[in-house]
Amino acid sequence: MITIENLKKEFNGEIVIENLDLQINKGDFVFLLGKSGSGKSTLLKILTKEIRKWTGQVRIDNQDLCKIQPYKIRRKIGTIYQSFELLKEKTVYENIALAGLVVGRGRKEVHDNSLSLIKRVGLQGKENVYPNRLSGGEQQRVAVARALLNKPDIILADEPTGNLDSENAFHIIELLKELNEEGVTVLIVTHDQELAKSFPAKLMVMRKGGVEILEKHSLSV
Repeated sequence: MITIENLKKEFNGEIVIENLDLQINKGDFVFLLGKSGSGKSTLLKILTKEIRKWTGQVRIDNQDLCKIQPYKIRRKIGTIYQSFELLKEKTVYENIALAGLVVGRGRKEVHDNSLSLIKRVGLQGKENVYPNRLSGGEQQRVAVARALLNKPDIILADEPTGNLDSENAFHIIELLKELNEEGVTVLIVTHDQELAKSFPAKLMVMRKGGVEILEKHSLSV
């Protein structure tokens, strides 16, 4: 599903990721931990092509990432962020639907799928509410629905619970786990070790120089 070999990325002469090898298989549910500055968020930005230049080999579904067009990446990969990244001037429905419209999907399909996802994430009745009228947990649920609209094979979540209390954090990861059980590959970047230990998952720690796969009893960043 995701294969990385000898990945290196530097900014202004400072190495952020060095000689990284990583394999994530179809159907994996992965927590990626690591200290600030270890390159976790940079890795996710490479996978979504927000960052376009790197050295090394990155393949998704056995395709060279460099050769995959950005709109195809947006269909294949759904993204979730700590800060929700919702458009303040758009309603819940509009924020979700926009993800499908920008990649050229039909309006009826986008409409039907948006309403279905709103129901799935527990926000039915709030279709026309603006983000500033939602709690943090509700905003992140909108972000999850938006990430799912294009029926991605992969979900990348960058600190998706960072702005949530422990109860809402658990519910968001629980929702992502449900999606994983339906076949979606999920990679979650987090600093929350206790949360990571609460779910059946593959645990990885990213350090400069590589990624280590851990057993839960030995989890230490």
